[in-house]
Amino acid sequence: MKKLLAIGGVVATIIAFVATSTSVILTSCGGGEDTSSLNLQYEVVNNGTDVKLTWTQIESADYYTISVDGTVIDSTADNTVTEYTVTSDHAGKVLKVTAVGAETSDEIDIAALVKSTQLSDFGEASSSYKSAVGFGSDGSATVYSLLDSGNYSYFDFWISDGTAGNVLVNEIDICSPNVTYGGTGNFNSEDNWSTAWGTGYVAPTGGYQNIYPGSGGIMGGGSYAIWLDPSGNGWDLNDHFVKFDVSGIGSDGAVSGTVYYQTVGGLLWIPVD
Repeated sequence: MKKLLAIGGVVATIIAFVATSTSVILTSCGGGEDTSSLNLQYEVVNNGTDVKLTWTQIESADYYTISVDGTVIDSTADNTVTEYTVTSDHAGKVLKVTAVGAETSDEIDIAALVKSTQLSDFGEASSSYKSAVGFGSDGSATVYSLLDSGNYSYFDFWISDGTAGNVLVNEIDICSPNVTYGGTGNFNSEDNWSTAWGTGYVAPTGGYQNIYPGSGGIMGGGSYAIWLDPSGNGWDLNDHFVKFDVSGIGSDGAVSGTVYYQTVGGLLWIPVD
């Protein structure tokens, strides 16, 4: 079992954390005394659970408010405080900073940073469908056949019930490409992990497992988190998180659903409904 953070008594496997700032292109709005841009930027912090906002001081502002999805969650004491960390408790789609008195604001659309792909021709390893998924540099997903050896290096996860030649609908699992069973699998060395999603917009911080096929089973209507850890070294900003919503599983092994890939490195927020 893999743990991501030391939260609520869970011991973290993370040794080091390095945060880098990521700029976004934003639009200021409004008139007022000072329409200078806030130059809002963000940084992924606290092992991917929180987002630190920083912006440029506007002298004519009285203070700043921070809102998430249209609701103000906090405000600064004056116009000299130009940073704020939105924690996972307030994870949402749109983060906005408003310079009160200067009538200008900037925002970051977190939902727009998520790439969604509806899976088709996808199913259990012994079915007639393709069974592996790989994500491109833009976060879009491609479905691959397990027989397509030329693309093994692109596999990020695959699904199997652990029994070759049969389709056991209740035993289909999300598997890492480096997992093998019965001589089948071990498609590449990527050390990826999965777990049940839970609730809210933030991927779970613990409970991830490198699943061996046939140990449980995904369910139609269920949601799952996938942690893509290319270097296998625990959490860092090179990792990406995916939400997999399973809409249905057919008796022939067909699996329908949508994958949501967070394009921001290391960020656990996937704010989709």
